[in-house]
Amino acid sequence: MERILIIGCAGAGKTTLSLQLGQKLNLPCIHLDSIYWSPGNWEHLGRADFDAALQLELAKSQWIMEGNYDRTLPLRLESCDTVLWLDYKRWVCMGRWLWRMISNWRTVRPDMAPGCLERFEWEFAKEIWHFNGKNRDKYARLLASHPEKKLYRFRSPRQLKKLLKTL
Repeated sequence: MERILIIGCAGAGKTTLSLQLGQKLNLPCIHLDSIYWSPGNWEHLGRADFDAALQLELAKSQWIMEGNYDRTLPLRLESCDTVLWLDYKRWVCMGRWLWRMISNWRTVRPDMAPGCLERFEWEFAKEIWHFNGKNRDKYARLLASHPEKKLYRFRSPRQLKKLLKTL
């Protein structure tokens, strides 16, 4: 495991997991949110700039990359050797996202671009609520098309804890 891709709904714990694994495996963490968002203003980079920054990260020999950004998922799958899919129920993700938002309110999380303060958005809450319905089958098909990748699909945080204990 030298190029690990972590995917799943917002609030599933992708950032927390990437930081834990980064320490255990001594691998650098790449947070797609910190690349996608421009510093200080919650405006995203243009597609070309984001793709160029992503290509630079993918070219590195080792990494843990967390985030979704569906448009680039096929490209990231080509570059990784392992996928960790946090496929949790919506209630788990919604609760964790609300806790994250409250505990980081008006601060910048370590996985975000500088100056992007934590905030609440109804649209984002709706995305979390509908994430599995929109993405679960699509992710399953895409991952099935890459049988050469080592895939870990976790349906609950308890399953993930078991893996972390073995590392």
